[in-house]
Amino acid sequence: MSASRYRNNNTINNYLETPIFPSQAELDNVPTIQIIATQFDKLDSLAFKHLGDGRYWWIIAIFNDIEFGMAGFSPTEATILKIPTDLDAVLRLF
Repeated sequence: MSASRYRNNNTINNYLETPIFPSQAELDNVPTIQIIATQFDKLDSLAFKHLGDGRYWWIIAIFNDIEFGMAGFSPTEATILKIPTDLDAVLRLF
């Protein structure tokens, strides 16, 4: 029987855990509004305006299938984005 030398290291174990994302059906159950983003909007500023904290930019990215690696994401003129209206419901999914 082998034992991991990392089994009691919480920092490494937390890092190694695979994140679990909610299913599309779970995301679809969260109420959303649609907004029309302009070319000047950024995800963090939209998150601040609609979710109360710019650090929730990733929620808007998930709801709109925007890749996380696109740090410089800029919507084109008149891009329609879904914004969840119940932040607590979203956070419970993660």
